[in-house]
Amino acid sequence: MQELVYLKNDEAVCDSLQVAEKFHKRHDNVMQTISNLLKNEEIKSRNLFRISHYMDSKGRTYEKYIMNRKDSRS
Repeated sequence: MQELVYLKNDEAVCDSLQVAEKFHKRHDNVMQTISNLLKNEEIKSRNLFRISHYMDSKGRTYEKYIMNRKDSRS
């Protein structure tokens, strides 16, 4: 398993796929939880989550969230 937090463009981030794996959860449930969080305008305005994509072992493309701790309002 990869590290939960990694550097991407000099920014410490993690992604929903890794969170699901690390905590033994289904990725679709993690995605739904994040989607529900983003219904809250204050959380959404902080830009802590952004959509990205990954390819599975069969070549199918799916969405995942990239998460950081940086509050864009700061």
